[in-house]
Amino acid sequence: MTVAQSTYIKNVKEVHHLSFGSYYFFDNYIISEIHDEVLFNWEKAQEVIQIAEKFYGSDYQPHYIANRIYDYSIVPNDWLKFFKTRYRLKSFLIVSSNKSSVVNFTFEKIFYKGNIRKFHSLEEAISFINKQ
Repeated sequence: MTVAQSTYIKNVKEVHHLSFGSYYFFDNYIISEIHDEVLFNWEKAQEVIQIAEKFYGSDYQPHYIANRIYDYSIVPNDWLKFFKTRYRLKSFLIVSSNKSSVVNFTFEKIFYKGNIRKFHSLEEAISFINKQ
């Protein structure tokens, strides 16, 4: 289910439709929906980080939900570049029920040293955030 199709759409504060995906900004979390067949790399991440810093401020640490409704790839080594910046996340949550996301999740667990979890629905992920 996309954010636009969910009941959560009414709580969105800002939406950014970029060439590689859509980003929904809420009070304390971001939901991404990266487009099909995109190679998500450091350059794309920097664009999102700049938008997030404008929205939350440079010291705020939001939760990040990757709503993986499409198949795309991530450059795992680019996580190292992410860690070298001052930008941090409270948690990195993945919503997916397809098999290819299991492989991505395994790599991301290796490179992402923070709080990372996988869920089958947006409801589960948002519920997890609300309990924090």
